[in-house]
Amino acid sequence: MPCLVAVVGHEEGTVARRVLVVEDEPKLAELVKAFLVEKGFVVLVAHDGEKGLEMARRERPDLVLSDVLLPRLIGWELCRRIKAEPTLEHTRVVLMTAVYTKARYRNDATEAGADDFVSKPLDLDDLAVRLAHLLPAERPAPRLRPEAAPPRPPEPEPATPPPPRPEPVAPRPAVKEPPQQSRPVEPKPVSRQPAPEPAPPPAPVRPTPVVATSRPPHVDVDAALAGLVPPRRKAPKPEPAADQPAGGNEAAFDARLAAMRRKFAQALPGSLAQIERTWAVAAGGCEIQPWEDLARLAHDLAGSAGSFGFPAVGDAARELEEVVRTHLARGEALAGKARGAVKQHVERLGTLVHLL
Repeated sequence: MPCLVAVVGHEEGTVARRVLVVEDEPKLAELVKAFLVEKGFVVLVAHDGEKGLEMARRERPDLVLSDVLLPRLIGWELCRRIKAEPTLEHTRVVLMTAVYTKARYRNDATEAGADDFVSKPLDLDDLAVRLAHLLPAERPAPRLRPEAAPPRPPEPEPATPPPPRPEPVAPRPAVKEPPQQSRPVEPKPVSRQPAPEPAPPPAPVRPTPVVATSRPPHVDVDAALAGLVPPRRKAPKPEPAADQPAGGNEAAFDARLAAMRRKFAQALPGSLAQIERTWAVAAGGCEIQPWEDLARLAHDLAGSAGSFGFPAVGDAARELEEVVRTHLARGEALAGKARGAVKQHVERLGTLVHLL
């Protein structure tokens, strides 16, 4: 009997696709994970580039959804290393960021080997369409087929046929002997007795009249048999759990999204306070690192605020980041008018947060 080996096919069912989300902003990573799980994906999360590369090599996901501005390993380099791994040649990579929205940065993403590029704030419905285009929500499960049979050994050459047998000689017919004459049988003497008198003819039988009777009542066999079988009990419908609202997975995700949105709004004053402290340190010194920290904080807020439904806050944080990075790209410290412009963006951001 041939042994069975596993191969990829569509007939035997499917298994869920796996997505690795690499995002340094924990709240946004939680939002993306909840959305993808609701869509049927298995989701892994990493919060920096090095950890993301390590998890990609170990878990071999079907797709990596990564931010570009990551600590320890930037998204461009993460994409290049994933594409260079022989074991990850079939892994798709999608890059996302709140800054690189122009065409030339999309070209940079393509040169790094990315399969697609999305910008923040994330449009979750658009993200679902892009992922469905790159890979289906489920992948084929392995099915079984018989292993190839081993080659048959060569058949031996036919042996030399045996010599023909001599034809049999017909036997001579036997001579029949004449039959012996038997003695004649003497007839038995016939007894002379008087013949018996003939019996009288039987009396005529009168036909019995047939009396018409009523037809038997009709019996419903199916109904009679159905009465012998006990009725089937209907299985009770499962009641929704206490922590799960009625309406299925979509309603549960909407409720969870609303809860995460409230939690994010409550944390906005703390995020603003951290930006204001970093701005004060950067404006009071001549070092570049505080400005880099300010740009990173604005980047995180720009990407997550719009995705959670606060587009005005996200736009203000994005403008603040662009101003800071534009001056840092020139290789000069921010002073004079540049610092004044940054201060105006910080104050505008604070006003929008306090209006919520």
